[in-house]
Amino acid sequence: MDVSAEGATAHGAETAVSPRATAAFLLRCARAPDRFFYPCNAKAREPRDCSYRLLRAGGAGPVTVFVAECAYGEGGTGWRVWPCALLLSCWLAANHAALPLAGSRAIELGCGLGLPALTAASLGAGDVRITDCLPKLLRTVRRSAARAARPHLVAAALLDWDQVAAPDEAEVYSTEQGVKAAQRKEAGPGGGGGDPGGGEGGGGGGGGGGGRGTVRLEELWGGG
Repeated sequence: MDVSAEGATAHGAETAVSPRATAAFLLRCARAPDRFFYPCNAKAREPRDCSYRLLRAGGAGPVTVFVAECAYGEGGTGWRVWPCALLLSCWLAANHAALPLAGSRAIELGCGLGLPALTAASLGAGDVRITDCLPKLLRTVRRSAARAARPHLVAAALLDWDQVAAPDEAEVYSTEQGVKAAQRKEAGPGGGGGDPGGGEGGGGGGGGGGGRGTVRLEELWGGG
């Protein structure tokens, strides 16, 4: 497994994470499965636009995936790429030849910044849906989707499990709930937590538009 990441802040400063450092961090996570690792002390720095170069097996060459970060108040705990998302993306790239990705449908639930789904799109998935419960986070996801290899095949949608799950299955409290409540309050009466950017291009189609609120899972592909 080999991966590198580069990013630039709004002020133009650049950062680079070497493949060796990334692999060492992922191994640290794997060796302590009972510990909770944040991806970094990300609140201490401005969001960055990042490019992840994921190496593919078989000499196919790396695939580059663009991911925009956002502020914590917009993305909650999804404001940065998590180790598990990076690990899954590395696995997809390393095993792409053995996976039935070409032309397939793919969905990411609770996407955060959406690196795995965007990786799947870059590796040939034909119809990709990226979903989360935070409307402002989806604005950032759409910006990343617009720079995907095939942006017309990637769509972001508002999917809130708390609105579609049975009452005893809904999440009662988490850090994410506080961020979601703040975004709904800002939207005001009638906002309903709807995705304010649902109709925009660059991954804007495919449900979750306007003030409609969350879509249901079966609606993501029009019931097909």
